[in-house]
Amino acid sequence: LKKQALQGCKESYEKSSISLNAESSNKRPVNGHSQISRVVKLVGEKLEQVKIAIKPINTKSTPELIANIDGGHIKARGDNRSFEAMVATVYKPEKLKRVDKNHNVLESKTIVASAKSDEQTTMKTLFKNACITEGMGKGTEVTCLADGADNCKSIAYSIAGDCKNMTYILDWFHIAMKFQNISIPEIGKELLQSAKWNLWHGNCDKPLECLKELIEIETIVVDKPLCAKLYKLSTYISNNTDGIVNYGERKNKGLVFTSNLAESTVNTLINERQKGKQKMLWSREGAHNVLQIRAAQRSESWVKDW
Repeated sequence: LKKQALQGCKESYEKSSISLNAESSNKRPVNGHSQISRVVKLVGEKLEQVKIAIKPINTKSTPELIANIDGGHIKARGDNRSFEAMVATVYKPEKLKRVDKNHNVLESKTIVASAKSDEQTTMKTLFKNACITEGMGKGTEVTCLADGADNCKSIAYSIAGDCKNMTYILDWFHIAMKFQNISIPEIGKELLQSAKWNLWHGNCDKPLECLKELIEIETIVVDKPLCAKLYKLSTYISNNTDGIVNYGERKNKGLVFTSNLAESTVNTLINERQKGKQKMLWSREGAHNVLQIRAAQRSESWVKDW
């Protein structure tokens, strides 16, 4: 069961069947792809029960926790659309170690995920318990970084009453990506850079003014796709003023202000098995069960959870 569960959350059930039969040097009925699918369902459901089990709030609080919350889209079965799975990584700031100028590594963390369509009820419970697992108590300061989506905010604020303080920050990684995706004519580059510089220093009003000026430039007005991107960026800033901080100041103080760890976690947790070159279409239940196993593995709690 353990071997089948791990293999089934690593690659498709068909490939898992081939891999396990190759290891046995025999085509065994017990290693059929439908059996592996049933095992992943069984183990995923049990893992969720373990993670959702009521945990008492810690009487001795860890002083500070960092949480990254993000989502990834998975191709849906039947209607050729997709649905979003949510992922959260919670860790103590001292566990984030610098490898070099451009790379950090997390020595330990707790990862949880949900693909359920239940208004994030399951995800909020999993997230709260992940924070408790990492030591959250009434005296803990929690900093949540996310991309500004309403579901991410909802998950972050769900623990506000269980800790000393919850600070929500719009992740600079996602802001930078928004600017990177805009190709601007030379005449507007200075204004766009000014907008980004002011955001970096926590000013929300000036970037909105810069973007408004950009959209009114004659050579840009006629470029409808570019105007649409600029309007979208302006709306993004307006909708997320509550999460915009002085990123430069936080960086100088050695405080967390951004994380590509969230994006990396989405890639390793969701995309490697359920997106990219994978052609499989998923039900929410099937995707959710796979995510429980992959999250436990990457939290390094798999052995204990098993």
